[in-house]
Amino acid sequence: MPPSAAKPSSQDELPFGVVSLDGKHFSLPSSEDHYAQRQTQGEHAALVGVVRTLTATLTSISAQPVIDVTPIPAHTNEMGIFELALDRVCQAFAGLDLFRLVTYDAGACSKANARAVRDRDLHYLFVLKSSQLSLYAEAQLWLGSRSADTADATQEDMQRGQRVVRRLYLGEATAAPEGWEHLRTIVRVQTQTFDASNQLVGCEDRYLISSLPRDTD
Repeated sequence: MPPSAAKPSSQDELPFGVVSLDGKHFSLPSSEDHYAQRQTQGEHAALVGVVRTLTATLTSISAQPVIDVTPIPAHTNEMGIFELALDRVCQAFAGLDLFRLVTYDAGACSKANARAVRDRDLHYLFVLKSSQLSLYAEAQLWLGSRSADTADATQEDMQRGQRVVRRLYLGEATAAPEGWEHLRTIVRVQTQTFDASNQLVGCEDRYLISSLPRDTD
C-alpha cells in the first residue's frame, strides 16, 4: 500500500488514519481445540468448533479495507489477543503513518490494552464497559447530567418509520482513576428513538474513552 494511503481521502473528514479492531467468529461442525474452540449451542446441541479472529479495518477512508486478520487461539479471547494483533498491524505497515488512532468496542477495553496503544505512540478510543465501575461512574459524573441543548453534535434519521436522534457529548477527563493517567477525553453517545406519534420509545447512553485531547486537530 503506498504512503499516500496513510492520509484520509478528499471525501473523508478525519485528520489522521484510524484503524478499528473487532472480533469476528464463525462455526464449524468439528473442533481441533487450537483455533476452533469447542462449544455447544444449547443443553442438547451437538458440539461445534468456533473459529475466532480479530480483524483490523482502516475505517478512516471510505473504502474501509480490512488490512490484517489475527486468529484467536482457543485458550484466549479478544482481550488477551489484543496486543499481539496490534503489534501485527503496526509491523505490517511500519513507516507509513497509516493510522494514529485505534478503536475497539468494550470487548478489549482495559488498562493494559490502553497502555499498549500508548506505548506504541498511538491513541485509543474504546467503548467503556459498565463493569468497570469506578471509571464508568466517573464518566457518568462528568457527562451524564448534560441536557440535550448542551450536546456537541446532534443527528436525526428515520429508521423503519421511527425518528432516531443521536447526540454527542464530549468532556475532559479531569480525575481519571489510577492506571488511566493517559486518559484525556470522555465521550457520551445518546440514542433516542421516537415512534410515529413522537413518543419516546427507547433511550440508550454509551460511554467511550480516549487518550486524545478534546481539541485535537
